[in-house]
Amino acid sequence: MKKIRNFVFNEMKNATLEIERGVSFQQIIGELEADREIDIVKHPN
Repeated sequence: MKKIRNFVFNEMKNATLEIERGVSFQQIIGELEADREIDIVKHPN
């Protein structure tokens, strides 16, 4: 049985994330829902 998750995010932060990191919250949510691993990257600071 698949657990249903509810994700809520800020559209402005999503736009900033897409511009600065090239990824959106929707893409991250898709990866989480598919139980796929997300890369670990070094923080840019």
